[in-house]
Amino acid sequence: MACLKCGRDTAEGQVFCPDCLAQMTRYPVQPGTIIQIPNRKSSAQRRTAKRRSLTPEEQVKLLRARLRTLTVLFLVVLLLAVGSSALVIRALVRRRLPTGQNYSSTNISTISTSESVSRETSTGTP
Repeated sequence: MACLKCGRDTAEGQVFCPDCLAQMTRYPVQPGTIIQIPNRKSSAQRRTAKRRSLTPEEQVKLLRARLRTLTVLFLVVLLLAVGSSALVIRALVRRRLPTGQNYSSTNISTISTSESVSRETSTGTP
């Protein structure tokens, strides 16, 4: 059975464990006094295994695994950021350049063609 005050296992037929009984004898309660007994923890809560502490070697191994995971995650995010920024830059460059002919080279060729036409007409050669 479990102690009504602290929840530790007690001998059969006992209501309180020896520690709680010793504490109660030091501080007696008048008969008829209303007392509040704390809720007992369920057996599942009492018997949960405590997490064991890791050895330094295990801690280093765990931290290295986390570091590898974070490094890979960082590289993936970095690649996605570079790729998306490249796509944005490409879209912006395409918007600025006119589609079709390159007007700067067209203007130069038009000028040189008009000069050759005017020379031919002035010299009289077809």
